Amino acid sequence: MVQQMRNQDFERPPNVDSSRGRKQKEQAEPEEQTGGFFHAGLTPELQQSLVNYSRRAVAGARVAGRLARRAHDDEKLARREDRLEKLLTAAVEHYARALELFDAWKAQRASSKQQVEKALTDEPPRAGAKRPPKPEAQQLEYLRLQIEMRVLGCGWTQYATRWSSRADEKIGTVAHLTALLEELMVEEKARARFPDGSEKGLPTEPAPPHHEARNLGQLGTADADATAIAMRSLFSADELRRKAETERQRRVEAGIADGVEMQQPHDAPAFNKELLGKRLEVLWKYHEQLPGGEQRAHLI
Repeated sequence: MVQQMRNQDFERPPNVDSSRGRKQKEQAEPEEQTGGFFHAGLTPELQQSLVNYSRRAVAGARVAGRLARRAHDDEKLARREDRLEKLLTAAVEHYARALELFDAWKAQRASSKQQVEKALTDEPPRAGAKRPPKPEAQQLEYLRLQIEMRVLGCGWTQYATRWSSRADEKIGTVAHLTALLEELMVEEKARARFPDGSEKGLPTEPAPPHHEARNLGQLGTADADATAIAMRSLFSADELRRKAETERQRRVEAGIADGVEMQQPHDAPAFNKELLGKRLEVLWKYHEQLPGGEQRAHLI
């Protein structure tokens, strides 16, 4: 009620022409403005009572308004903090996965078409027979891993692709991923001519994640609270690396990933005398069905 009096709602006429047609407005006869509800709908006693009540209630209304404004601002800041924390958590998980894939890239990457063809086919059943192709699921798993080694582990995000598409059935197929992997191997050979670690050479460490967001512009200037939250939530590359190493160790302990497996070559060593006295660890991957339809991979 105090806000209505402040906005002079009681001074406005009760009947307002809301027709949207121009012809209707032109044909309608102008009505005489008789004043608002305060003048036309209340007796002098009620008018005086309304004025006295508004004068007494204005102080409490201002306090309630300030409290509501403060609660609104606190909720907005809490949402900002929650969003930033989610982005930072996603960055740490992305970097931990990049560390694993970079180790796999150093040990398991394919460097020629012949290696890719050999990995996509089974052993021949007999001497001189043609090697039959592996099941499509195994081929896709190998190709995706080889591509993720370079896209996520090395940071060559310009080669990122989707694994499937409703608009184009060719996206995500064995032929599509094989062609993309061959293009990535050409990129590797071109970078091998430059010193390792340079901008144009092969990487010597995994690429840190880069947050990419659309530039939607900014209205006005950032307030002090939002700036303080952003500065408090950001951390350096070294701290990001430490957090990623901790997350990587957690993934190993939870059975989600295995650092030793990532460092093994793709082709098994020959079974000869060099394996005498060695211990072999065999891990099996299984998927756990989580609530909501999500799956989690484990190694046992």
